[in-house]
Amino acid sequence: TPDLRIIPFCAFNVIPEWYRDRIQKKYSITVEEWEEREGEKLEDGLYRGLMRRGAGDDLASGCAKSEMFHQAAQATT
Repeated sequence: TPDLRIIPFCAFNVIPEWYRDRIQKKYSITVEEWEEREGEKLEDGLYRGLMRRGAGDDLASGCAKSEMFHQAAQATT
């Protein structure tokens, strides 16, 4: 927990009114508060399938299977 207590995962989830609900109420903040504190938009950190694409690649899917077909097509041209 944020206050450094160790609560077993099963207890945290199975008995939410004892642990999870209290902890979330005490330590939670709004998205807006987090963005102001961190100086960045939460949405900017979302994964959008860009990691598998190189610069200038028109594949634009980020899917491993699509990447395989794309490479095969490039090899035959």
